[in-house]
Amino acid sequence: MVAAMIWVALWIVCLVDVKGSHRGTFGKIFWMLVLTVPLAGLLLYALSEFVFADWRKALAWRKNDAVKKPGGSLQASS
Repeated sequence: MVAAMIWVALWIVCLVDVKGSHRGTFGKIFWMLVLTVPLAGLLLYALSEFVFADWRKALAWRKNDAVKKPGGSLQASS
C-alpha cells in the first residue's frame, strides 16, 4: 500500500511538473511512461486472471454448502 502511495505521488509530481514548465519535457514524459508501465502491466495481469479464471470451480462453493461433513449424514444410516 505504501509503495502504491509513493508511486501515485511520483506520478502526480511528474504530471504537474510537465504541465508547469516545458524545460526537460522529454525527460519528464519518459519518467511518466516509466511510472505508468507497471500499472498497465498490473491491469493486464488482473484482466487476464479474470478472463481466464476457472469460473466453474470458483462458483462451485455454492454446491459445496450442502456437502455432508464426515461422521454426519443427512440420510438415515442403516
